[in-house]
Amino acid sequence: MKKRKDGRYQKKILLASGKYKIVYGATLAELNKNVQNIRDQESQGLVVDDNTLVGEWAFQSTPSTRRVTANTNNYITFVHLSIIQSIL
Repeated sequence: MKKRKDGRYQKKILLASGKYKIVYGATLAELNKNVQNIRDQESQGLVVDDNTLVGEWAFQSTPSTRRVTANTNNYITFVHLSIIQSIL
């Protein structure tokens, strides 16, 4: 971790994919929170990478770990109709 000239803090973390990602924060607490968010996304199976396509991200972020409810089905329908169809 180091402090940049612009006053922000940065930390280089190793992702599960073997790639490094630089995380930024205005304070040490914010930096640690951002690092923890990245770690949480990795543990949930989300790909934490700058090259993830919108269509891939939409399916990865579908709430699959919770039980399926009407809201979950509405979300999946919205993603399919609004995002996926416009990409194809």
